Amino acid sequence: MKIILYLSIFILFLSCEKEKVGKNVLSQELESKLVSKLSERGIFQAWGLIKQGKTFVLNGISGLQIIEEDELKDSTVTHVRTIGRERTSLLGEGVNGEITTLNYHTGKLMIYRGKNIARGNSKPEFIQLPKQEEHLIAAKGHDFVIATGLYEKGRYLYYSINADEANYYLSYPDHPDYPNITQKTKGILYASSVIRIHPDENSFVCGDMYSGTIDFCKIRGQAIERIKEICLHVPEVFISGRDVQYKKSNRLGFADITVSKDKVYALYSGKSYNDDPKHFAACQVIMEFDWSGNLLNTYKIDQLVTSINFDSEENSIYAICYSPDTPLLKIDL
Repeated sequence: MKIILYLSIFILFLSCEKEKVGKNVLSQELESKLVSKLSERGIFQAWGLIKQGKTFVLNGISGLQIIEEDELKDSTVTHVRTIGRERTSLLGEGVNGEITTLNYHTGKLMIYRGKNIARGNSKPEFIQLPKQEEHLIAAKGHDFVIATGLYEKGRYLYYSINADEANYYLSYPDHPDYPNITQKTKGILYASSVIRIHPDENSFVCGDMYSGTIDFCKIRGQAIERIKEICLHVPEVFISGRDVQYKKSNRLGFADITVSKDKVYALYSGKSYNDDPKHFAACQVIMEFDWSGNLLNTYKIDQLVTSINFDSEENSIYAICYSPDTPLLKIDL
């Protein structure tokens, strides 16, 4: 099956909308501040970012790379610690300071734990998700994993770690031009780039990279219920049998999401290859939602970025700038 999914890059309101977002919410401009050029520390092409206290964890071309805030200010530091060199999906945060990444070739969710992360000597454990499935992204709670991929049984997998049990919930969005396609083909069209779980583990949000769909869901026991699904635009594609090809006019959606107890910050592109062949995968818009899926604010950033992470203590967002120097930016809210 020919599937054009560029999973290694990050790569308005149409009829697919299940819920309207606030059209009267005005965009506010946000100014970024340069923290450091990560290329000077040996970090290149980072496309994932998590800040834990004073420790930054980045998903660079060399693997998961670790650097401390103080080291970013020290010009003599030219190399950083590296853990985990497998090709993985976007970084995730688990409980008690865990860092997670999904190897979407094997279905293994890699888990890096605790203080050893900062020292750069953390050996990962892993959770094996169902081997018969094609998984694209996953997020870990205390005793469960929420994942999505190219599934036939439902859009979301709820995997109970203790019971070693998998259950599937909810459906993928429909496509108005292709009403009779299979669930697996819908999984291709609405391929998700990121899942983030609420800090209290009672809900999660999922954003798509190849459509403008963002999905807010509730976790009740071991079941998943939809709160609100918002679709800004459907994928523009050619489908012939089992072959799917994205048009150059297809607009990208959500590259990354970061959350707090009260807010969801979604990094949005809205651009196609035709709009900007060089920068269509980079973003200048952050949409701020509450956990009910209500749009509160939209922010325009003064730089093109690919990854974001919210720091609750500083009430700021850290971001990776789309540039050969891989600048690390700070955006005060």
